[in-house]
Formats: sequence, C-alpha cells, structure tokens
Amino acid sequence: VILYFLYQTVFKKNRTKYWVGILFLLVFIYLLSSRMAVFSLGLGIFILLYNKYHLKSLIALLPIILVFLAVLFSPNFQKREIGRSEFGTNTPLLSTRVLHWEAVINAVINENIFFGEGSGTDKKHVYASYKTYNFIEGVLHKYNAHNQFLEYFIYFGLLSVLVWVFCFFIWAKGLTYYHPFLSAVVIVIICFRVTESIIVRQYRIVV
Repeated sequence: VILYFLYQTVFKKNRTKYWVGILFLLVFIYLLSSRMAVFSLGLGIFILLYNKYHLKSLIALLPIILVFLAVLFSPNFQKREIGRSEFGTNTPLLSTRVLHWEAVINAVINENIFFGEGSGTDKKHVYASYKTYNFIEGVLHKYNAHNQFLEYFIYFGLLSVLVWVFCFFIWAKGLTYYHPFLSAVVIVIICFRVTESIIVRQYRIVV
C-alpha cells in the first residue's frame, strides 16, 4: 500500500493525501519491526524511482541505504535483536535462519529431491532434520520452512522451485516495461518469500 501511494505521488497528482497515508503506514512498519518489510520497501521505492527517472535514480541509492540502516539500529528494531519475543519464542537471527534452511534442504535431499513428499506430507522428516541440526525451537513449535520456495521444495521438490523462479523471472521482466507499480510489487513478494512461507501462513486469504 505504501508503494501504491508513492506511485501515485511520483506518477500522478493529489500528492498531499498520499503522503499522509505513507506517513501513517510507516508508523506501523516501525512498530512491526520487520526487517524484510523495510528492505523490500526500500527496494520497491528504488524500482519506482528508476522507472520514473532512470539513471538519475541512482542518486537515491545512498539515502535509501542510510535510512534502512538507521531504522535497523532504531530502538524498536534493536529490541527484536535481544532474541526473545513477548510470546515466549525466540526471534530469528540470521544464523538461526540459515540453520533452519539447511535443515529443510537436508530433509528433502534425503527423501525426494526432485518431486518432494507431496501436498499431504506430515513433514515428520523435516522436524527430524531440525532435531539433527539441533534447531530445538523448530521442533517444539513445528516451524514451517520460513521460505516459500523451500516450502514448495518440501511438498513438490526441485522442479516446483524451478517453475516458480521461472514464473517470477518472466513476471519481473515483463512488468518492468508494463507497469512500474506492479513490477515493484512482484519484487516485494519475492523478498517476503525468501524469509516467510507466506502462502502457508495466510492461505485462507490467498485462496
């Protein structure tokens, strides 16, 4: 929604109301303290600016990076880095996320790397791999892959991952010349798929 408002301010008119909307929503981005949200927002902003100003948009890269770093080191984001949430679960660090993904990949490789275990799998092989990698948090809470591409990898193997990578490549390539806002949205979706199994968590909404 922030990117849509920004698209309206850059490519359309009636800018005041959209800036109010952007500022209002940025408050919630800060309160949520989602690192990927800030990263993907910065990337989406750059894509919009590039579509409008082309090479001149490179000037905006440094400010975007500096704002991104400033937000990451702000108090609310630093609170997440302590490693414990109010709900009693550990907030993910980069090291634990990588361990998490390694366990998932290892589980699928040892079972069926090309076709996965099918849509009806109970993921017991994944949880067993969590235990092997000493990813206790994942075992206790039966974590999903926290990566939508790896989630497909579990269910349908390497072939499904290649299909989705191909689809996103085609969409991103085509939309770049078709509509700057939609191209930015595709990039944001790809970013969130790297750190979240978004269709697993929100499948009712997606359907």
